[in-house]
Amino acid sequence: IPSTFWSPVQLVVNGKSEECPLPSPSQKLYFPNTTGLRYEAEHVRQCLLQGLKESPVMSHADSELVHSILDEVRRQLGVSYPQDRP
Repeated sequence: IPSTFWSPVQLVVNGKSEECPLPSPSQKLYFPNTTGLRYEAEHVRQCLLQGLKESPVMSHADSELVHSILDEVRRQLGVSYPQDRP
């Protein structure tokens, strides 16, 4: 994923590139490609409308695993933020 991991538009695997264009934003964006977050927001909306407290696509446990992996990556790279300090 060459850029903007939160909403990529390109994936490169074994030298082969796949493009995934995003729809044009309906409002001004402050960060690149954040219009791609609309899919996640719409999924949350659909879950709430169905009375679900957890997504069948991404469980709470899966979310916690992703966050723990990202925390470990930050730790290994030496990246910390003021809010990380106790």
